[in-house]
Amino acid sequence: MKKINLSIKNIEISKPGNTKKLINPNREWRIILVIIFFIIIGTIFYDIYTYMQISSGEMYISVKKEELIIENLKENQLKKVVNSFEQKIEISSSSKLENLPDPSI
Repeated sequence: MKKINLSIKNIEISKPGNTKKLINPNREWRIILVIIFFIIIGTIFYDIYTYMQISSGEMYISVKKEELIIENLKENQLKKVVNSFEQKIEISSSSKLENLPDPSI
């Protein structure tokens, strides 16, 4: 504990004009701002690269364009689903809702 106290007492905070001290707020702020600046510039370049990949369509293709064939869609299953929805539409349109008794009576 004494070693920690001694090491903390030895740290001196410099005044704005003095750069020889261990802790210099101006230097620290410059370092922080330069790091933030490079992070922002890196983010901008990454965003531009990602936008270019998306706009060209290359980002979503994981195989060669020659091998990309749209046969994965199973037509029979799709027709069954469409037919079931058409049947439900016919059933709901054919039901007569006009002759239902009034539940408030």
